[in-house]
Amino acid sequence: MATIKAFLDYLRLEKKYSIHTINAYNNDLVALSDFVSREFSETSINNIPYALIRSWIISLVDSGISNRTINRKVSSLKSYYNFLQKIEELEESIANLQAQHATVKPVDGSLKNGHFIYADFNKLDESGNIIKGKTLQNH
Repeated sequence: MATIKAFLDYLRLEKKYSIHTINAYNNDLVALSDFVSREFSETSINNIPYALIRSWIISLVDSGISNRTINRKVSSLKSYYNFLQKIEELEESIANLQAQHATVKPVDGSLKNGHFIYADFNKLDESGNIIKGKTLQNH
């Protein structure tokens, strides 16, 4: 099974990325790994469900990190998953996982009083239905 280290080696040796870029990718992937380990007891990010990735993104938004930084972190993850797909460690890319996310049932009253409702994927029932929502300010 491929690891984050193998991905970082690929970036350094084959893509010739700078050490600063490689460190940023590493920090982003380790942050996700720590999050899913702490919150969901997952031992690897190699094949986690998109719901866990979405939960990580929501936690980043809630922590006040800028959209630009969040987008960079998601881009790092996409690159990692594309690498896993390239070496045949992953059957579908993150882009496919995002398309699946679009089919999740919307929370009732998804736009209310100028706020968007989004799912808190920490709160799913046994059937995968959302049992709690949060609001995100419409900017």
